[in-house]
Amino acid sequence: MICVECGHELESTTHTHFGTTELTRCDRCHEISDPYVEFELVIICLDIVLQRVQAFRHLLFNRWTQDKQRPALHPPFVVLSGICVLLDAYMRWSALCGPMDHTAPASMGLSTDSNATANATANASKTIDSTAPGFELFRGCSVQALPLVVHAFSDNILHCVVVCMVVRSAVPRSQLHLFRYRELIHAMMLGSSAKLAYLVALIWEYPTEYELLVELFVLSSTVLALSALRVCHSSIVPGLSLAVGCLARAGFSHASRLLWPNQLAPSKVLV
Repeated sequence: MICVECGHELESTTHTHFGTTELTRCDRCHEISDPYVEFELVIICLDIVLQRVQAFRHLLFNRWTQDKQRPALHPPFVVLSGICVLLDAYMRWSALCGPMDHTAPASMGLSTDSNATANATANASKTIDSTAPGFELFRGCSVQALPLVVHAFSDNILHCVVVCMVVRSAVPRSQLHLFRYRELIHAMMLGSSAKLAYLVALIWEYPTEYELLVELFVLSSTVLALSALRVCHSSIVPGLSLAVGCLARAGFSHASRLLWPNQLAPSKVLV
């Protein structure tokens, strides 16, 4: 466990005083070591959205450290990363297919005949179901979506590996005992949780600027998550590592389009 304010290592964030559990104060900064112990997960997620490094430290170091049998990767982070990979694949699929027409046909106009109105409603529902791109990607047997999911997964793995290598090479020898690949991977997973903002794209149409804003939000969240690590005392190393990772992702995407142009370009005709 660590202090969420200064990152100082602690034995516990709470202590018992005359039968009452109280929050521990940090010996270095003399602040409450972790006030998020008393908060619900929803409040912590709101602070993550508000880009507070204290919330990142709490989730990375203090939330699940009391588990006796800790897995190599915490299941919440793995599930969150899987959802983000699917959303990333969907955005690539949507960009390749181009803008979709979600407008209702002309037959949906008002009619005095109840049968005609019912038929128009049924046709409109069928049209929306067959043209909505969000339903196409998450069909388990979709041949078009599988290459993009594999490509998005490989792209994110490459990005994580490159960032880990850059951060590891920038850690001084005096702090190597504090470096943990497990914590670094968790920070990358937590930072990519900002991709959940892509869920809006499954429901509503969005301008091109929205995707750019989400990407900037993902970069900002990842920089903060890496800055919350004990081996990163500033945003310089996380920023440089993410820049190198983005270059590696761009090169991987360009090479993939050259090697497998047909697999990464789904058909424009939706089934």
